[in-house]
Amino acid sequence: MVELALVITLVLTLLFGLTATGMIFAVKQTVSEAAAEGARAAVPAADFRDATSVAAVQAGKSAGWLGGSCNSGHSRARRVPLISAT
Repeated sequence: MVELALVITLVLTLLFGLTATGMIFAVKQTVSEAAAEGARAAVPAADFRDATSVAAVQAGKSAGWLGGSCNSGHSRARRVPLISAT
């Protein structure tokens, strides 16, 4: 009987520990997804056509930061669409 009490205590401790870990992971995942969804919802609401943003894009173009190739000589696989100054 003593062995059964020790084994059941160990098994139940592991079971509750795994359950608690799974619940913590689920909460972490939910919060992470909610933060990403909130960031996605906030981006279209921002106004990127003000004078400061247009000036920053033009400065980035002239400095070579936007588009072109990187220092290693490899061309970029994906170009970022730029906002027009009109």
